[in-house]
This record gives sequence, structure tokens and C-alpha cells, in this order.
Amino acid sequence: MKKTLSILSGIILTFIFITPVSAIWHVGGNPPYTLNLVNNTSTDWTPYIQQAAADWSQSTVIDIVITGSGKMKIVNGTYGSNYPASWTTLTYSGGYTKTANISLNDTWLAGFTPAQKQHAVCAEIGNAISSDEGCRDRVTGEWFTSPTQQDFDELVAIYGN
Repeated sequence: MKKTLSILSGIILTFIFITPVSAIWHVGGNPPYTLNLVNNTSTDWTPYIQQAAADWSQSTVIDIVITGSGKMKIVNGTYGSNYPASWTTLTYSGGYTKTANISLNDTWLAGFTPAQKQHAVCAEIGNAISSDEGCRDRVTGEWFTSPTQQDFDELVAIYGN
């Protein structure tokens, strides 16, 4: 699926969503469920990733923990202008998400403001754990640097008991 979106300050980028409609992890027990996020980015991305993990962990059903091992990973690199600013690739097994790999393209993102970078990380984590990109209003399309109540409601609908 291909979408053209306006990000925060009016920069227009085309994002290619190469994932199916839903990213639902197989979790057992009762919420909140812990999802481990492996941070394999350069240190300049650490504050954005820590903030996004803490923001998503405000959900009543998901807790994202940055750790050294796990099935959800985030990386960065200079992938060039032929790639989107950021993207999430999911693999599936038995109808559930098996792995999520989040990529941040420094070619584009180097020119972004801190708020735009925070939004990119927040949105991609949303892609990795829900059925829609996160950190935006589904009606107006307005973008935010942290998850919205719509995001949290969706997580409850997916992962709540």
C-alpha cells in the first residue's frame, strides 16, 4: 500500500507500507503483556526510542521494554532517498506476528526536526504492535509525537481480555 502523508511541518513524503493490515502478537496470560524491543540504532536515536517505548507503555495492555534480545527490533542507516523515511517489516506465523523489524532511514530523517523524529519512531512502533499506524488522529490525519487515545483503545480491542 502506498500513501502520501504530510508530516507535522508540511514535509511531504511517500511512505510504502509493506505490511499486511494487522500486527498482532501471540501473548499469553493476562495484560499488561511485555513486548521486548531491541534497540540496534546509533546513540542519537536512543532518547526517541526510550520516549516512544515509555509512551506506548502507558497502555493498560502493552508494556514495551528495551532489552538486548527480542522479536521486535529497531535499526537505523543511510538507506538513500529511494527508500521511505521509516518502515516496519513484519513476519507472521500461525496468524500472529512473529517478528517486527523497524527501520529508520537517516538519509531522510537527518533533516527532520526532533518532533518529526519522535513521531516517526512512535508511528513505527505503532505499526509493529497494532493494526494501524499509530500517533495520529484517524479522522483528521493530524500527526503526534506520542500515542493517542485512539491508539490505546485499539490496543485494548486487540490485546484486552
